[in-house]
Amino acid sequence: MIWRKILWNIIAALVLFPIVGIGRHWVNIITGNYEYYNIHYTLREYLRLLLHGQVYFSIFWLMIVLLPFQLIKDYRLRINKKLSFLYKILIFAAIVSLIVLIAGSFFVNLWATPWWNNFLYLVVAIGLSVIFTPFLYLTIDRHVEKKTINKVLSEDINEKHVLYIFAFIIIAIIILFHSS
Repeated sequence: MIWRKILWNIIAALVLFPIVGIGRHWVNIITGNYEYYNIHYTLREYLRLLLHGQVYFSIFWLMIVLLPFQLIKDYRLRINKKLSFLYKILIFAAIVSLIVLIAGSFFVNLWATPWWNNFLYLVVAIGLSVIFTPFLYLTIDRHVEKKTINKVLSEDINEKHVLYIFAFIIIAIIILFHSS
């Protein structure tokens, strides 16, 4: 069950997040217009151009958004209080909004613009949570929640070792993509 959580969170970060991240270019990909700054590319070159450096954002997404989200769900399951689907969407949106709030305060000066201009960030956070929460529910949560609480508690003993393996996998992915 722990491996299911690790595998699907990594897939969500390294596959689904880049697909969502290049969302504004979907129309070009579907219509075959592989033009970027007035230069025409093949599909492979165009995707490579769009996804270049995306692995760093994906790993950031994995560690800063998906890991806390999974830990919150695991904690609630451990105390025998399962989260409803709507509550999971709200928690995910809150985590993304908190990241936007922290990053916006330090890098963009989010507070200098009127609040209605920043409302788009909340819409994006809710949109991301509507995309990622069903994916994680279908791949992880519905299988985990079917297990008994005793089974979950017995596997929590090994979580420390799994976190070391998880960190090793992340470092290996960074090294792999950084060297290429």
